[in-house]
Amino acid sequence: MTWQNIELLVDREMGGRQAIRPDVFSVAATYDEQRINLCVDEVKVSRVDSLADVARPEKRAGYGQIAEVLYYPAPVGMIEASEVPEGCGLLVEVEPCKFEVLKRPKKRRVALTPHHFMNLILKPGVFTPAW
Repeated sequence: MTWQNIELLVDREMGGRQAIRPDVFSVAATYDEQRINLCVDEVKVSRVDSLADVARPEKRAGYGQIAEVLYYPAPVGMIEASEVPEGCGLLVEVEPCKFEVLKRPKKRRVALTPHHFMNLILKPGVFTPAW
């Protein structure tokens, strides 16, 4: 299942809550919580956009509360793997709708809260079958 621009609330380390809105949030259609594969994709369309994101660790920290992995999809040649923040992955579009992994993200164990699951249930996503 995928959601585009879904807003979720996460707790900040220093107190309070933060609204996050990933470009794409996806979960595997499974009953096995070990294989749910919570993933955020922050799509980059310009170099300026990617550099601005790298400068915002608090945004990545928010995504880290809901996603096991974080990828930056971008056109080939726009971002170098060395520019991608530690622990994040880089996908490049080598031709229309065909992506290659240039940098694998570090997978972390994440458990969504009941509040997050209710958000996902109440906001329609798109079923994307596994290929």
